Amino acid sequence: MVDANMPLDVSVIIPVCGRFDDVPRLIDAYRDAVKDHAESYELIFVVDGAHVAFEESLSQVDKDNQPDLVLRMPSQFGEAACLMQGARRARGEQILILPAYFQLEPGHIGKLFEDESGADIVTAARDRSKDTPMNRLRGWFFDRCASLAGSPYRDPGCAVRLLRTNILPELNLQDEQHRFLPLIAERAGYSVKLMMLPQSEMDRKFRYHAPTDYLGALLDLISMGFLMRFMQKPFRFFGSIGATFIAAGILLGIYMVIQRTFYSVPMADRPLLLLVVLSIVLGLQIAVVGLIAEIVMFTRARKFSTYHVRSVSRVDDAGDEAPAGEPSHSDSVEAPEGAATENIHPIKRVK
Repeated sequence: MVDANMPLDVSVIIPVCGRFDDVPRLIDAYRDAVKDHAESYELIFVVDGAHVAFEESLSQVDKDNQPDLVLRMPSQFGEAACLMQGARRARGEQILILPAYFQLEPGHIGKLFEDESGADIVTAARDRSKDTPMNRLRGWFFDRCASLAGSPYRDPGCAVRLLRTNILPELNLQDEQHRFLPLIAERAGYSVKLMMLPQSEMDRKFRYHAPTDYLGALLDLISMGFLMRFMQKPFRFFGSIGATFIAAGILLGIYMVIQRTFYSVPMADRPLLLLVVLSIVLGLQIAVVGLIAEIVMFTRARKFSTYHVRSVSRVDDAGDEAPAGEPSHSDSVEAPEGAATENIHPIKRVK
């Protein structure tokens, strides 16, 4: 246990949303994985709704080995909501996200801390070379679907990630977007490093998933692909579809006019005429939906930033370069509470 007011190096957030392994064994393994890479750390469990079996397993943990914080959600809000709540209460300079079950060999989790690339987020992927054929096939299919949604990262189902504490609140994950945390972070301007680590032997067992799980994952991929491409410009998506219907209706209408003018083919009582009208009206309606979405984004989304500023170079009033780490007096404006800090580098004024 750690002092509640002491700043820490790492906050380990473990969301419990369904599947979980033996809690005493899990805590021991995760503590062993972190303690050699962080002088101080905390374990935060976030329980999504009522989990009687998890509570029973948690009660078997020794008193001296209890997690530092256990958050219990009143209902099932999803893993993304659990991560956001855990990040709000995290006191570490870094956040290590770990699943409530063994996905990776615990002895290799510490390699995330050894990354020297300077990436904002280090995300892990499982080496499935020893996994069952069915699990490998399922993982391959999910990877291909994720790539269609715009994700260049393998194994979105692996929940092991190491990131700076201020990143997660800025991303504002919702629903099931936690699977695409690296992609969302990269689109916001953060650097991401993928690291392949050995899969846990306990994770290689065949697991049955209901058809609704596959359907839900597929819908999440479709929605994420749409959000990544058209979140800031929805009219391009709806407008393209609407323009296609309108163009098809106009071309069919021109075809009917040519038939009527040169071949004396009557236009009345023809299903093709109804198709022309339907195509044009449907195209206009779809385009209007895109315009409404564009208006909503313009008026409502100003408070939600989809990017961040990595660093700022500022010229001081005297035109002289201020010492590193000592901003000039013009930089003494106090940042609003909760705002992300920036690295400010004053530079000499160019005359």
